[in-house]
Parts: sequence; structure tokens; C-alpha cells
Amino acid sequence: MEPNQTKQLLLKIVKSAQQLDIILAGKAAPYEFFQAESVALRAEMEELLLQLLFLSPGHHGMEAEDLLWKKAYVDIQRLRDTNRWLIDRCSPKGAYQGHLIHGIHLYHGMFFSVQAFFQLNLDSYIEWTPPSPVSAAKEAGSPSLEEMAWARLFCHGCLLRIGNLYHALNEFQGSYAEKQAEKYYYKALALIPEMGSPFMHLATLSGDKYSYVEAAYFYQCGIYSKISHAGAALGLEQLYLKIENLYRQLTGGLIEELSPERKPWDDIKRLLVSFLYLQRILKPEGRKVIGLVRLCKIVLEDFELCLSDVRPAGHQGHGSPLPSQVIFQMVVLCLLSVQRYNKTNLEINKIAMAFSLCFFSPIVRQVREHLQAGLANPSSGQSRSSESSQESLFPTHPPAASWENKEPMEVSVLDVSSDSYGDLDDSDDGGNISLCSLPDTEGSVGDLLSDVKPDGRPPGEESHAKLLKLQERLQVVSGEGLLPTVKIIMQWLCTEQIITFLSMYTCPDLWRDLIVVLNLMPTPEELVHPSLGLAPWLQELLPGFDQPILPKSRPLPEDVILHSLLPFQAAHHRLDFNLDMPPAFSREEAALRACTLRTFGHHAAQLPASLIWFDSTRGNFIQLAREVKTPSQKTSEVGTQSCIKNNKVKQLLKELKLMESHLQLLQAQVALSPYLILDSLALCHYLSLIKEMARSRRFIIIIPRLVIDELDRTKRYALPRHALRFLEEELKKRNKYLKCQVQIGEKFIEAETEGTDVSARNLCGILFAYQDLMLLVGAKAEDVRGLVTILTALNLEDPRTFSPSLKQAFQAAHKAGVAIHHVLPFYHHWKALSRKT
Repeated sequence: MEPNQTKQLLLKIVKSAQQLDIILAGKAAPYEFFQAESVALRAEMEELLLQLLFLSPGHHGMEAEDLLWKKAYVDIQRLRDTNRWLIDRCSPKGAYQGHLIHGIHLYHGMFFSVQAFFQLNLDSYIEWTPPSPVSAAKEAGSPSLEEMAWARLFCHGCLLRIGNLYHALNEFQGSYAEKQAEKYYYKALALIPEMGSPFMHLATLSGDKYSYVEAAYFYQCGIYSKISHAGAALGLEQLYLKIENLYRQLTGGLIEELSPERKPWDDIKRLLVSFLYLQRILKPEGRKVIGLVRLCKIVLEDFELCLSDVRPAGHQGHGSPLPSQVIFQMVVLCLLSVQRYNKTNLEINKIAMAFSLCFFSPIVRQVREHLQAGLANPSSGQSRSSESSQESLFPTHPPAASWENKEPMEVSVLDVSSDSYGDLDDSDDGGNISLCSLPDTEGSVGDLLSDVKPDGRPPGEESHAKLLKLQERLQVVSGEGLLPTVKIIMQWLCTEQIITFLSMYTCPDLWRDLIVVLNLMPTPEELVHPSLGLAPWLQELLPGFDQPILPKSRPLPEDVILHSLLPFQAAHHRLDFNLDMPPAFSREEAALRACTLRTFGHHAAQLPASLIWFDSTRGNFIQLAREVKTPSQKTSEVGTQSCIKNNKVKQLLKELKLMESHLQLLQAQVALSPYLILDSLALCHYLSLIKEMARSRRFIIIIPRLVIDELDRTKRYALPRHALRFLEEELKKRNKYLKCQVQIGEKFIEAETEGTDVSARNLCGILFAYQDLMLLVGAKAEDVRGLVTILTALNLEDPRTFSPSLKQAFQAAHKAGVAIHHVLPFYHHWKALSRKT
């Protein structure tokens, strides 16, 4: 019975569609499309579709809905685009607008009925229940998994249709309809994050807003989604053609000069167009590297100019001409461009990474300055919070009730004196800063911020004052619109350990500001205060923060937006997207974001050779200074500030090339040490294996001067002579993965090892070479522990046979964190790992 009913319904739907096609093809179509006959045909199609959805869910229902959409809405829109004046004149007043509103109600009803019939529990995705929802023709019991998957996909399509109808209503209802369309597109994205189609609709909705930056961002998101949209690449290419024309107009001086009042907007337009043009040519087949570096410099200078631009007093609107949401989108575009080439050795990858790190630096600095200003003057932070609340990254995110309406719980007499606000140093000195995050006084920085003097106050009053201060800090954190942007930068760095490690050495200013931001975040220990009134689910999570690994927690708006993009999914493995987000601009959202940021600080602090250290006694992060500089750094120390400000990209590229060996360091460290120090026995007896490792570009091989001297003394024999010839050939080839120690240093190693056997003396000499390696890296012994392996040909199977001096040498190596292995097992282990990868 059901197949016959399905067939009959399909035939009736097709017949109604054909009759509408006849009306549309006639010359009188503009006169007849909103007349009684056409309206009745569309109503009949709607009724038949609703019956089919529950009688035969799946392929037939989706096809019927698609046919209805085309005949009832797409065809009318096309006809109106070509005959707008005639249709509006011949149709009843408000017919087209009423038709769109009717469609919104129709798809609301279909969404509500389908999700209820198939038990999807999606009531929160619609704002109102239809007065007469569609009733199912039958009760089919529990739906199958396949039926529920189809129903979820159908509801996803309904949300997109509602968004499209609101987009069309923009002509009549202006910004309200545009905001509603955006909201429903984001609802569709939240329902099935893997789908890239909502991003395509958002790109169309954005148009040329902010010089096409929003549209480019959405197109890129559509490309990088797990289920990418086929038209995203074409749409992005067409957008870039428009950007090229705009860029030529800007550089050719074809755009007229604006008045002083419009100058900030002119600067922003130049920045956004140049930024997108850079994204356009930032690819292997793009322009030459010299032109890219110059364009990177221009974009960075314009970006800093726009960030520092302040609107005149009394100006209505957001406090900055460049909205936080646009900066967020620009950062995502930077990260996607780095992701595009991160597995290549192309020069373009280094430029993209260098530009991105330089682009992030002024953002973090701006956040640091805003937070410091907000904490020094809480009233300004509250005003910024009210402004930021008008600009949400996720339009469907439910706002929290106003903080002014939330009365704190009664404060008990508890000790909340454990302040760890961190450093408020706003110095612009860009030199090497040691212990930059320690306050200048013996007391906590929280005491410097507070106007309340604890001396002579009752304990309860002092506790209440500290609680109010903590609430003010959360208010300032919630009101900082760029903090979600800083968070996604940190999350991305968590998944890119090589870039994290490299940026510590090449971008000290970025990390200096980042550490201050981390120290300004409230700690989990402070947030656990019961009188703060945080939600129970967050209070349970707080003990799990302040460690390198994020506990399983709820997502924030920036996580939901980017979760569907493949490059960001690795950073979200500790987030449960089945849980609801905290209310927008609530204490819970601010506290969760603050804890997540501090977790990243702990992650960076535990990296090998990290320049970040966590002082557990004070609860602060500290930036360690590089105690030893390379010669190239010493010669370039003069004028560092002007070089950073005026030529950031060139300087960073130079630094990246100087530290290219560190790119190999972290890639190999999980399984094998990146630095290998060889003794003379390994070189003589396993030269073929050493050659393969030296030319693999996987290790940095260091030959101590003591080993070279020993080979030279014994070169009358064949094996040492072959080893020396190999070293000479590699040095002539300028193999940067093989380093020979030129001088032994101030102390003479043989004088310290007098009376010991040759093996112990050589091992001590190799350990001395390890000291030079620490100077090369620029860190202390504990920072490079585990990065070095000494390869030897000594028999290491039975340590009981070692001489006392050799045992002492092994103990010294163990204390220094240096591994000692026989060259043959090490080689076999490396080859086994290579086959796995």
C-alpha cells in the first residue's frame, strides 16, 4: 500500500510543478504568479510534500522538498529579478514579502514536526513552536538510525532554507532580516558542523562587507570543512579577482582621498584589500619571494596602524574601527595559509609562518593593554563589555543575564588572599627580558590593583573586597573581544610544537605579551571560591585545569565555529561538543576561557628547551632570557627595535633560517634524540651507517674536537683515514647537519682526566662538547635534557665490566641528561621508525 501511495503523491507533486512551469513560461507570468491559481498550486505542492515526508522519509522526501523549493521560491526570485517593477506593480501589495514570510512559517513547521516525529530533540534550534504543527499520519515506533540521520539532514536543510528566506527579506526588513539569516545559517552549522554548505550561504550573505574579508573567510571555511562545498573554491577564486582589481586601484591612486573623519576607514580598507591580496599570491605559483616580503611588511604596518587608531570622543559605536570579529577572521585565514604548506619545504611556507607570527604579535599586545587598562579602571572594562556584547562570534549563542542583575552569594569569612594576577608591566622595551612576569614589589600584583587596604579591616570585609575584585577581573576578561582570537592562536600553537618552540626564540615580544595576558587571567584556585556563584559543572572542572592537558570540557563559541574545519580538529579533542556552550558573556564563559588560556601556558612551559617557566610558588608564568647569543645575534643586537618595527618579516625570516635545525629537532624528539655526538670508534667501525644518518636530514651530528684529534693521530690506519676523508667531503659540501667542533674551550680536557682509561677520557671530552651544544641552543642543562645521544662502538651490554673511571663518566652523562647508546641498535631503531612513518 505504501509504495502505491508514495508513487501517487510523487506524480501529483510533479503534475503541480509542471503546471507552475507552464504559468512561468507564459508571457503573462508577471501578472499571474501571485494570482489565485498559482497560489493554489503551490499550496497543493506543500500539502503533498508534508504527507510524503512521513509516508516515505528518505530519498523521495528530500527530492520532493527540493522540487517545492525550486518552483515556489527560486523560480519566483528569478522572475522577479528580471521583471521586478512589473511584478510589484501587477501583484497585490506586499504579495512577495508575504510569500517569503509564509515560507518561513512553512519551514519552521516542517522542522518542528520532523524533529519531533523522529525523536531528534532539536526544540532549542527554533525560537517558537508553530501554532498548528504538522501531524504525522502514523506512529512508526522508534525510528531507525538511518531514518534519524535523514531527518537530521532534512532539519539542517530547513534551517538553511529559513536563512535564505530571511536573506531575501533583507530588501524589506533591512538589518533585522540579515541578522536573522545569519543566525539560522549558524544554527545549521551547529546542527551538523561537518557540512560546509552553511559557510557558503554566509559568504553570500556577507557580500563585500569589510572589503570581502568576511566572504573570503567563509569560503575558506567551506573549503576546509570535513564535507567541503563544491562551489567554495570557485567562489573564492571569483572573489580574489575582485580583490586584484581593488588592489590595483589602491596602488594606482585611483581612489579619492577621504576627509579626516573618514581617514580611519580609508586605512582599514587599504589594510583589508592588501591583506586579501597577500592571501591571493601566498601560494607556490604566486609572486617572487622579494615581492611577498615587501607586501607582508606593508600589511603589518597597516595592521598596527589600524589597531592603534582610536575614534574621536563622543563617537557612537564600537570602540575600534576594526571589529574584533574581523580580526578573528583574518587570524583564521592566516592559520589556514600556514596549514596549506606546513608539510612542504617551500620558501613560501617560511614566509607564511613568519607573517602569521608577526601578525599575531600586535593582537596579543592589544589584548594585554586592554586587560591592564580594564583592571586599572574597571569602569572602562565594563563599558567595553557592553560594547563587545553587541558583537558575538556566534549569533545563536544565548546571552547571559546582565551581571548587574546577579547578586553574589553571601560571602563567608574565607581566605581568598591567594592572588596570582601576574605582571602588569606595560613596558615597550623589546629587548631580552628575564623574569619579566614577576612583580616589582614583595606583595602580589592584586594588592597593587586593589583600592582596599586590608590593614585594620575585619576578615569578612576583606574577603568581600577580594571577591568583588575577582568579579571585576572576570568582567574585564568577558568584555575583551579579542580574547577568543588569542585563544585560537594558542590552541593552534598547541598542535604545532615546532612553531611554538621556534617562536619563543624568534618572537620574544609576542611571548612577553602573551605571558602577561596569561598572568592576568584568574587562576582555577581563585575561581573555586563558592561565593563567586559559578555553575556546578564548571566548579567540578576547575581542579583539572592548571596543567598541560586540558580536562574534558564544554566548547566555547570560537570552538564551535572552527570545529568543522579539519586543521583545527586536533586542538578540539578534549572538548565535548554534545554539551551546550556557556551563556554568552557570562561568568562561566569568561572563567572557562581564562582556564583554557592558562592550560596552554602550562603546555608551553613543559616543552623541551622552552623559554617559559611556571613559578608554582607565585602562580605566575615567567619568560626566561637566552643567556647566550649566537654571533649573528650579537652583531644584530644594535638597532633591534627599529628592525622589528620596520622590517619584521625580513628579520624573522633571517632568524628562521638561523634556527632551521630546530625544525628537525622536535620532529624527531618523540622517538629519537635530534642531536648525535659520535666517538672515534663509531666513526671508524660503522662509517657506512654514520654516512646514512648524516645525509638523512633527520639528525644534527656533532663531531667533538677530541675525536677529530684522535682520528688525526691514528690516520696511518685505514679506518681513521676513511673517517677523516668522509668528514672533509661533508664539510666541503657544506652539510649543515654535520658540525665539527673547532676549538676545545678554555679548559684542557686531558688535564682533568689524567690517569683514566682512554674510553673514559674520550667520553669526558664528548660531554664537554655537549656543553658547547647547550651554548648553541641557548638554554640551561635542564632545558635541553633528553635531546642528545652519544653514539659509540663500546660494548655496553654488561656495565659491570666498566672501569671505575668509565662508570663515573656514565654517571656524569646520566646527570646531564645525555643518553649513551651503541650505534648499531640505535640505527636499527631509527630505520624501524622510518618504515612506520
